[in-house]
Amino acid sequence: RSLPASLAREEGTEIRVPVGTLPDGRPLALPASIAWKAAIEVGASGSGKTRKLLSRIKTEILWNLGLPAFGCPAPADYRSDLELLDPKTETFDEVKKLVAALYIESSPGRQRQLRQMIRVFDWTAERVTPLPLYHLGGSDTSDAFLAHQRLDVEIAASRLTYTDGVKGLAFMYGRFLALKDIPPNVAYARRFFRDTGFRTKELTNLRSRDIAAYFASLEESLPRQTMEAFLRRLEHTLSFPEIRAAIGMPPDAVARLLPSQDHRITIGNYGPGTRLPLGKALERASHRLVDLLRNLPRRSPATPFFLLLEEAAVLLSQAG
Repeated sequence: RSLPASLAREEGTEIRVPVGTLPDGRPLALPASIAWKAAIEVGASGSGKTRKLLSRIKTEILWNLGLPAFGCPAPADYRSDLELLDPKTETFDEVKKLVAALYIESSPGRQRQLRQMIRVFDWTAERVTPLPLYHLGGSDTSDAFLAHQRLDVEIAASRLTYTDGVKGLAFMYGRFLALKDIPPNVAYARRFFRDTGFRTKELTNLRSRDIAAYFASLEESLPRQTMEAFLRRLEHTLSFPEIRAAIGMPPDAVARLLPSQDHRITIGNYGPGTRLPLGKALERASHRLVDLLRNLPRRSPATPFFLLLEEAAVLLSQAG
């Protein structure tokens, strides 16, 4: 009861961010310097954690449309970006209902804005979101860093065993894929590891001498059993059609097929459902989190970015 009164007494022109309404209908709005800080929310089931997230997401959607949220007007020329990573689907489903309600109540012009603003990440039998794993895309991320992070996530999320030999081979092959800008593919990998002439051709003009040298002498440095063990793990990963479609699409095809739109709100469903095991669901969410965090240094600080992690402790434990 005392918090709204104390906030009202504060002076200045700082943006006030609504986080919901009080029982009497008044908005509870916090200064941006408080509302936009990092936070972790814990509480028992039914204590309001999901409702709090929904109110934050609703505020960002409405303000990006130039509309008031919970009685608080949108700041002039407001622009923000927000992404939800949900490995258990519940919050994702609630946000879908929220967006559907806003959409139904909107004019055709506003509906068009919502379609352009909101992007959905999901993996179902009918629709799959592409998730290129080894696409550097002109970033300052090195092939070694990207390959290390992808392998780190895969090992943490998997219950399969990885010997030192398989880990080393997987790391170097990940670097190779990043430099060639090609996705994981079982048929390609089998030929690369079993056909020396094909491998030699693929290593021609590779930008990294150490990777070319490593694979040029592969039979001399690695037992055949290690290569076959690595191929079995790749076959296991790509045995799920949703994952094969998501990570197996070439980056240039993704760029060609997906429309270039000004997405501001991204909601991602990374729950296992009935088609993927939990480890593979966590793996997808962790890969996306790696991409978001490695791109943060290039973001403009003029545009606020809100990253909402459901089950943050679980997600953040999946990769170093």
